[in-house]
Amino acid sequence: MQRNQNPFVASAEVYSDDIFFGRQDIINQVSDFVEESQNPLFIITGQRRIGKTSLLKRIENKLRKITDNVVYFTLQGENESPLYELATTVLSALSDYQNYEGIFDSEMNTEKICDIFLKQLKLEQIQPEKSVLLFDEFDVLLKAELSFFDNAISDNHKFVDFIEILAKKCKNQNFPLKIIIAIGRNYKELDNKRLGQLMKYSETAEIKYFDKETLQNLLQISAKDVKFEQESIDEIWNLTGGQPFLAQSIAFVAFETATKQEQNFVSQKIAKGVVNIVLRRFETGIVSVWDNFNKTDKLILSVISSIYEEEETITHENIVNYIKQKNYSLETSEINLSIERLLNNEYLIKNPDNSYQFKSVILHKWIFKKAIQ
Repeated sequence: MQRNQNPFVASAEVYSDDIFFGRQDIINQVSDFVEESQNPLFIITGQRRIGKTSLLKRIENKLRKITDNVVYFTLQGENESPLYELATTVLSALSDYQNYEGIFDSEMNTEKICDIFLKQLKLEQIQPEKSVLLFDEFDVLLKAELSFFDNAISDNHKFVDFIEILAKKCKNQNFPLKIIIAIGRNYKELDNKRLGQLMKYSETAEIKYFDKETLQNLLQISAKDVKFEQESIDEIWNLTGGQPFLAQSIAFVAFETATKQEQNFVSQKIAKGVVNIVLRRFETGIVSVWDNFNKTDKLILSVISSIYEEEETITHENIVNYIKQKNYSLETSEINLSIERLLNNEYLIKNPDNSYQFKSVILHKWIFKKAIQ
């Protein structure tokens, strides 16, 4: 039997339109924003490994049908870059990579850099109404500002302030440069003290888990030569809860397993049987999700995972009692806030009887095996 090419992508962003599913509402929303909105800024939020980069790439492709001047930046690895260097790079990209070395320097404050930035765009006669900046991994710089300077942020690293001032000036001067940023956080968890001013000039959208219909389309349409039986689709839904990275991971290994067994279908048995392989091969991605939790949320998830493994009903009372039994130092108010966050971020589900369960069984399995000491 000829080996079929695996269409699923678990370790990187999804580039092909053939295997990109869902999110069309956000793509349309951003497209309308670029063409019609008076606001200069659009903020996309979503947890780690939920598909923000893949979405930004799709948005970039869509916007290139409107204008050629669409510039994508990932801020990953830029946590130590001073503002004047980043501003130079962005301006150069918007100006067809002209050389602007020396136009900004380390002595300039954030507002001065913004003024020169906009002045230069006007001098170069760049068509701002047809220019879009897309910034991925924006939270990298948010974390860097706080960790490096302990809230006393150097002017050389105030990229968040740069975007805020730039957005304000674009709004006030009717200078329709559009800025789209992606932040690896739930919208409700954004630091309003740090980002509150940005919100004045922005529209927002939040990336959620796949619904079951989107997951089904992903599995049935992507794998043209290897059919996912309905029972296997149901199993993958139960295992992942529609978490995009986990869904792609288990689909990748299930497809690979069926192909190696020279089968042209993925059965429920195959889907269920590849879980441990997924946990080993794609652990780095799961760890990146885990590392994004704060200390309290990690503890609550570990407690819930332990209760789940003991096959007890996960109730609020059981969680509190377990924490007391283990002598963990955690107030009831902290427990309640943590559970609320985990529900909002779709890591937990609240059942009609007020009990809780993991939305993704795979996440529970990893936590119980790897995270609980």
